[in-house]
Amino acid sequence: MRADFSISVLVLATGQLATANEDAGVYVCEVGIALVVATFISWSATYLIRYSARRHFFEKASSPFLILSLAIVNYSVAEALGGSGFVAAFVAGLLFDYLYRPSKDMQLIEESEHIAEFFSYLIWCLFGAYSYSQLQSMDLSWSKLAFALIAATLVRVIPVLFSLIVFNGLNFKEKFTLAWFGPRGLASIVFTLMVLDSADGLLSELATLTILTSVFIHGITTRPIANSFRKNGVAKRS
Repeated sequence: MRADFSISVLVLATGQLATANEDAGVYVCEVGIALVVATFISWSATYLIRYSARRHFFEKASSPFLILSLAIVNYSVAEALGGSGFVAAFVAGLLFDYLYRPSKDMQLIEESEHIAEFFSYLIWCLFGAYSYSQLQSMDLSWSKLAFALIAATLVRVIPVLFSLIVFNGLNFKEKFTLAWFGPRGLASIVFTLMVLDSADGLLSELATLTILTSVFIHGITTRPIANSFRKNGVAKRS
C-alpha cells in the first residue's frame, strides 16, 4: 500500500505536476502582461482625454466611443503581446473609472454605459437564439443538469464566501447574498460564443445549460431575497 502510494506520488510529481506548473506559468505570464498593458494604456488614455478636453480637441457627441475604443485597444494589445485580452480590458475599465472620476466629468462615463448596455442586450439576444437551437439537438441527462446546477451555485458561492471572510462588517446573510448573486456577467456567454468553432459539443452544451440555469435560479430568487432585506430594514427602523 505504501509502495503504491509512493509510486503514485512520484508519477504525479513527474508528470501531472510538471504540466500543472507549466500551465500555471503560462497563466501568470498572460495575467502579468495584461496588467502591464491595462495600467499603461489606462493611465495614458486618462491623461490624453483630460488634456484634449481642456483644449476642446474632441467633440462631446463622439466622446462615449472613447471608452469603447479604450477597451478594444487594451484587448488587442494584450492579445498581440501574448497576454489575456479579457483581463486587460476588465482591469483597464477599473483603472479608468478610478483615475477619471476625480475629474468630476461624469458625462463621458455615463454616456459610454448606454453603449455597453446596448451591446450586452445584443449578446443576450445572440445567446438566446443559439441556446434555442442548442436545446433542440441536445441530449439532456441528469449528469449534465447536475453539473449545471453545481456550477451555477456551489462553484460560484464558495469562492466568493471565502473572499469575503475578511469583511467583518458584513453578517453571514449579506455575505451569502453577495456570493449567491455574484460575480455574474457576460463573460461566460462571451467565452461560449468564442469557442463554438473549436470546442466539442459537450463543452458548449454544459456552458449553455449552466448559463440558463443561472438565469433561472437567480431570477426566481431575486425578489424573495430583496424582500427579506426590505423587511429587515423596516424592522430595524421601527
